[in-house]
Amino acid sequence: MSWPREFCVKDNGPGVPDDLLPNLFDPFVTTKPTGSGLGLALVAKIIGDHGGIIECESQPRKTTFRVLLPMFNPAKNLDDKTMDMSGDDAMSSAPGSQS
Repeated sequence: MSWPREFCVKDNGPGVPDDLLPNLFDPFVTTKPTGSGLGLALVAKIIGDHGGIIECESQPRKTTFRVLLPMFNPAKNLDDKTMDMSGDDAMSSAPGSQS
C-alpha cells in the first residue's frame, strides 16, 4: 500500500523514554502526574479509523510524530456505496419496503 499523504510534527523537548515507545499509543500510558494517557491513544484511533498510521521516533531534543494517510479515492468510495445499495438486503431495509 502506498501512503501519498504524510505530515510530521516535531519538537525539541526531552523526548519519549525508550521503555515507553512500544506502548505510547495505548490508553492510559502517560509520564505526566496529572495526565489521563488518552490523548495519543485517541489520536491513533482516529488516524486508524481513516486508514492511516502514526509513528513516533524520539531522542532527547528531537521527537517526530509521523502521520501517514491514504489518498481519498472518490471512485472507490462511490463503488463501495453502489455495492452496498445493490443487493436485496438494501431493498428490504429501505423505508416503506415490504418484507
